[in-house]
Amino acid sequence: MPGRGSPAVALARGSTRRGIIWNSSLGIQIPFQYHPESFVEEKTVAWETTPILGTPQPLLAYGSGDLRILSFRILLDAHASPHPKGHVEDELRALKMLTIPFDVNRKPTVNVPEHPIASAEYAPRGPGRVSGVPPVVNVYVGGKVYKCVARSVRIEEVLHGTTPQAQATMACTRAWVDLEFIVIEDSRMLVHWRPYQPKAQVPQ
Repeated sequence: MPGRGSPAVALARGSTRRGIIWNSSLGIQIPFQYHPESFVEEKTVAWETTPILGTPQPLLAYGSGDLRILSFRILLDAHASPHPKGHVEDELRALKMLTIPFDVNRKPTVNVPEHPIASAEYAPRGPGRVSGVPPVVNVYVGGKVYKCVARSVRIEEVLHGTTPQAQATMACTRAWVDLEFIVIEDSRMLVHWRPYQPKAQVPQ
């Protein structure tokens, strides 16, 4: 987990206006470089219908709520802000870790494919035990905090090797990331989650 003097925590201190994804107990801290331009929150409700002869509509009975889905896109760019490393490989690695199961010892069960220069700055390294569950994370976006698990992470790498620091290794310097989360509205409905519950506060 990054220490209080690490670049990850230094970024997190000023990230509440931009947004952040975190689970401090698992060592996951991914501050946004820029706040998303927009985000979408969607939830459908399941209703059961029973046709009734001679009535203008069927009988409606509430079935259950469906998943609440939070989705947005973020930009990673080593050409602005400024970016101290001149590449975004560390951020990409950490975002990929959101889809990897963590074991009971709070370690990822596997490591994701990554660039050789990527570090463990924003998320821990594995491999841990053979099985686990993907991490529950807090997502701060739009002035609200959502407790979530990742549904999908889509990464579009746009530029490589376009800064002096990234040129020799052709590291990624710009990427768009589309994130889709399942919002945990009732923690009682998530099986085997307690060891992975994030702390309530933004890292300080």
